[in-house]
Amino acid sequence: MPRRTAVTRWDGWMAELARDLGPEAARTLAEQCGGTRLYVPGTVSPRLVQLVGQRTAVWLVDRFGGQRIYVPVLDPRIDQARRARALRAMGMTVDAIARAVGRSHRWVERVLQEA
Repeated sequence: MPRRTAVTRWDGWMAELARDLGPEAARTLAEQCGGTRLYVPGTVSPRLVQLVGQRTAVWLVDRFGGQRIYVPVLDPRIDQARRARALRAMGMTVDAIARAVGRSHRWVERVLQEA
């Protein structure tokens, strides 16, 4: 049975953002604005920069300036896996990580093996 890996798969313009600026830019945008309609001003605003960072703000304004866009929600399983790996890097046990992310011991082991 092939092993599944937790990969963020963006569609449409979010895939382009991830390709152009890196997956962390797409993840940050989804974490900050996911599930909302975001108004992108015609010029880079301090609020937009504060929300998503300078490079992402410039990219959004160039692409969508003056429009409202829907920002997709980050898949919570992806976020849990990322958090589990970070907690392991900090030295937490598998059981403690499972409790912290609200998943099973076996799930955490699987995620850590995929890393």
